Amino acid sequence: MTKINVRTSFPESYETKGVNDLVQIRIADAARRIEAARKRRARFAEARRHGVAARHRAKLARQEASRG
Repeated sequence: MTKINVRTSFPESYETKGVNDLVQIRIADAARRIEAARKRRARFAEARRHGVAARHRAKLARQEASRG
C-alpha cells in the first residue's frame, strides 16, 4: 500500500519528482475526471432520449385508443 504524504496529498514516491512532473500528474488527473464526466453526461442524455421517445409513444397510443 502506498503511503500518502498529508501535506501534498501525493504518494511519498512523488516527493522526488519535480514541480513540472507533479503539475503534469494533476493535469492528467483532471483530464481523466473531465472525460469521465463527459461520458457520464452522454449516458444520461442517451437514457433521457429513450425516455422521451417512450413517453411520446405512450401518449400517441393513448390518443389513438381514445379516438377509436
